[in-house]
Amino acid sequence: MSGRIATAERYLPARLLTAALARARGWGRSLPRPGDEARFWESLAEAVGDLGQGLVVLERGRPVQVNAAWAATTGYSPDEVLAMDSLAPLLPPGEREAVLARLTAASDAAGGRSFPLRMVAKDGRPLSLEIATRTVQLRRRPRVVLLVRDVTARRLSDELRAMQVALTRILNTAATFEAGAPRILETVVRSLGLWGGEAWLLDRDRGVLVRRGAWWAPAAEMGDFHRERWDLEPGLGSDLPGRVWAAVAPVIIPDLAADPGFRDAPAAQGLTAGAGFPVLVDDSVVGVIDLFGPDAAVLRAAAVEVMVDFGRQLGHVLERRRTEGALRESMARLAEVAATDPLTGLRNRREFDRLLETIPRQRFAICAIDVDGLKHVNDEFGHEAGDAMLRAVSQTLSSSLRGWDVVARVGGDEFAALLVGTGPDETAAAAERMRNAVRATSVPHGQARVSVGWAVGEPGADPRGVARLADSHLYGAKEAGRDRVSGGTIGLVPGLSRRSEWAARVDRAIRHRDLRIVYQPICRLDNGVVIGHEALARPPEMRAGESVEDLFSEAQRSGRMRDLDWLCRRLAIAGAPWGQFPHWALFLNVSALTLLDPVHGADQLLLILEAAGGRPEQLVLEITEREIITDLARVRQVLAGYRDHGVRFALDDVGDGHSTLELLTAANPEFIKIARSVTMTASHAGSRAAIKAVVSFASASGAAVIAEGIENELAARQTRDLGAELGQGWWLARPTEAGVLEVTGTRSVGRRSPELRSS
Repeated sequence: MSGRIATAERYLPARLLTAALARARGWGRSLPRPGDEARFWESLAEAVGDLGQGLVVLERGRPVQVNAAWAATTGYSPDEVLAMDSLAPLLPPGEREAVLARLTAASDAAGGRSFPLRMVAKDGRPLSLEIATRTVQLRRRPRVVLLVRDVTARRLSDELRAMQVALTRILNTAATFEAGAPRILETVVRSLGLWGGEAWLLDRDRGVLVRRGAWWAPAAEMGDFHRERWDLEPGLGSDLPGRVWAAVAPVIIPDLAADPGFRDAPAAQGLTAGAGFPVLVDDSVVGVIDLFGPDAAVLRAAAVEVMVDFGRQLGHVLERRRTEGALRESMARLAEVAATDPLTGLRNRREFDRLLETIPRQRFAICAIDVDGLKHVNDEFGHEAGDAMLRAVSQTLSSSLRGWDVVARVGGDEFAALLVGTGPDETAAAAERMRNAVRATSVPHGQARVSVGWAVGEPGADPRGVARLADSHLYGAKEAGRDRVSGGTIGLVPGLSRRSEWAARVDRAIRHRDLRIVYQPICRLDNGVVIGHEALARPPEMRAGESVEDLFSEAQRSGRMRDLDWLCRRLAIAGAPWGQFPHWALFLNVSALTLLDPVHGADQLLLILEAAGGRPEQLVLEITEREIITDLARVRQVLAGYRDHGVRFALDDVGDGHSTLELLTAANPEFIKIARSVTMTASHAGSRAAIKAVVSFASASGAAVIAEGIENELAARQTRDLGAELGQGWWLARPTEAGVLEVTGTRSVGRRSPELRSS
């Protein structure tokens, strides 16, 4: 047997035909008596019937024998088939000559052939068959034996599976539903052999379905049918989409011409059947897909089942994108709120400090500005008068500088300005311009006056050092009598001196493992149950007012972040109380860029974990962002590798820093930590909206929400009421050494001092 036949026999009934022929020839190849020929064909028909296959025997192309299984497959009776001159009536009109020629070639081939074949049943149904042929010669009368297997259902299943894969790809790549709808409809229509379809989305405010996309086969003679439907907005129960909406289930119309909702117009265009399928979110209709074609037979049960599943999948994607959109909007509003001073509308101190870290490598200047006499105005005329003066001063300062300069309110009566690309002369002139402009500003009470201290930094200078020098000049101006300007230039030395101190700390920490690890509980807000602890690294000589972020910032600047990050991991894992709590988890901070570093994979971390006695499912890697992540495909790949071993993930400081919606969806974390800046302002509308959006996103993705910075009962109660189930902060429990975790106290909303428990 040729390689081609051997390959086909994995799917086609060629081997069954060989077995049936062998059984029919049970007495051997010779047929000594005339009666043996009839016995042979009877035996062959019996053998094929036992195999449940269809049998046709052709002599010179004309059917001379057929069994009941063939009749059941095609719908033709044996007598109807035997009355035919050939099998041409069973073949698609455009393929008859080619198929008959193929059958002739198969009968001439030594050993026979196996191949797929399309036929048409008596009722017009398309059939997908697998054919095996063999030529049998008895008494010099060659006959072609065809063994037939009906694989229509399997072929449809394969086509539907391919359609599902194509639809999933479109859903994942289309930017919007409107952009993907025509491609979705084209895929479904072509796969099911229909003529066209429409996609509708529910407009909840107006209570109607609005068409968002359509696709019709170019060969379909639809006239004005689909154009007339473009402006339709079906309500509940109206037209095919409205009926699907009302039924919350598929609606199949096998005969559109007889349906009162369509009258006679579709039939005149050649349409016969229609079907609508709901797009569902939690059993609520959010859209409808309707399809039209010339034959209802293609909408058989398997296709309906696939379309129902796709409707739920599409609904889930639409809901996820709606949630993502709401979260993106809320995070944008939150970012704006978090960066803005509510009284003056200027940037606030937090945003100004952030901008200092983004100064390009060129000369820059910082102005420190104080409003003189604001306390006197507040005391004599009230805080409303003081607020009016602050608003007037802020507008004047902004209008006195270039459009790209930044002015911020950094304290009660303190302002600051950042000027990039200016030298001492330009900065001194700008400072005098601001002072004089404020003097000319009219305010309801008192006189508007400011003192200005300025400092210029050379390219690469430490912005904080420049800001400190500007502050010192400001104090000098105030001591000299106020309403004055004072300034100077700073070189690289002060900034480098401060930076070198932190560089020494980084070097000492890495060389001598000189870090202290403390663990802060993460608790359920409703009952105080501890579900895990976050490991926090601290330099042992850290002074009051210093931030550990300076240590990591210097490590990042000097290219030693990977070494410091892995040192923190090792120390935290080695000191963790793995055996104290049965369902306890360690939350371990990891730099995103270090996590994505191909040099250190999951295996290295798992070895450290195993040596300490921990299990992968007890470890939660908390992704912290100190730089923007752009390679989201790499994020998915790396996290999948860790998750294969049972490690879970948390995304830190959502609502702050660089945490983006794209990273949220790429990481799909098991825990989402709301930033402290959001938690502590949960009484503000913007923060509440952001928390709700995060909770909604977490609910859709199956994540748990942790509110950071719970520093009082009000913050705990507000975030819990907004849907956060877990919390972390000093009001709940302070960070402690690993050895005393079992006696750490914690609180819960509604309780005063429950003792520490483990979930």
